Amino acid sequence: MRIAIALCILATFCIVSTVYAAIPINFDYLEDEYFIKIKNAKLNVEHIVQRIERVQADTTEDALLTVTKRWNQQINNYRDYVNLLFNSMRREINNAKIRGVDAQFCYDTNFWAINEHGNIAYQSATKCQESAEKSIENSLGFLDNLKSLGYELIKELNDIFLNCYDDDTTKMQNCFLSEFGKINNSVKEFEQNAKYIEYNALPTSNYVILQATQCLNNAYMLARFESQGAMMSNSRCVRNVVNKNLRV
Repeated sequence: MRIAIALCILATFCIVSTVYAAIPINFDYLEDEYFIKIKNAKLNVEHIVQRIERVQADTTEDALLTVTKRWNQQINNYRDYVNLLFNSMRREINNAKIRGVDAQFCYDTNFWAINEHGNIAYQSATKCQESAEKSIENSLGFLDNLKSLGYELIKELNDIFLNCYDDDTTKMQNCFLSEFGKINNSVKEFEQNAKYIEYNALPTSNYVILQATQCLNNAYMLARFESQGAMMSNSRCVRNVVNKNLRV
């Protein structure tokens, strides 16, 4: 008679099922080498899954941290650049003031224009960061597939106890051996596929960082170009105001 039972074997295999009837069970077979092999196979798969999770988390964190650092560098470089522009613009305003001309409005207008270019760059950079987050998640999707396979193997190993339970110990052991042989081949293939995940994840991470870095460069390159235009606009404005006052 086949009966679904709840077993917890050696604190490693925990299987919950509905008990349709209670019968005396001989647990001597738990020491059998086949059960030990199944237990070890499951532990091996669990360790590999944990390793995959760790590689995925570390790779994602390292990539996004690097992108954030590149972003901060762009912010600092842009801030230094616009400070030079502001200093140049203020000198022009002060020179005009020495000549008795008030051109402050030229500075104010272009000052806010430069700030706006910085805001636009920041918004673009935010999209670069968000794109990097999605890209690294999608690029490491093969690790999700591996994890899913690992979870399925663990379930199949657990199910051996339910599928093979029988009053006939010999028949039950033969079933265990047969089922384990099939699943163990998949376990070995799973182990081989997960062997080089660190090396496979690294170029993926590097590509995401490269793309994000280029995205950030483009955002702040445009901001610098537009800000330089604002500085030139300030120079024209001051020059026009001074020339106008000279003609009066």
